[in-house]
Amino acid sequence: MHYDTPVALACSTSVRLLIFIALLSISLTIRLILKITLVLFTSMTWPCCQSLAAPSDIPPQRTDEVRSDKIPSVTSSA
Repeated sequence: MHYDTPVALACSTSVRLLIFIALLSISLTIRLILKITLVLFTSMTWPCCQSLAAPSDIPPQRTDEVRSDKIPSVTSSA
């Protein structure tokens, strides 16, 4: 009986871990599907959102250029 209980405990913990991992993966896939459907729905119903999305992609590039400009000034002051 002593040999059966550790095996049963190990099996129960592994099953619990598998169930936990399965639930996590299911919830993550549901979130991804919801995000993709929301993006597709907004892009198809409101074309003005696409025109708003294009300029919003440009400022991060400008901030990267500003950051690259700030880096030499920091190195020159050091």
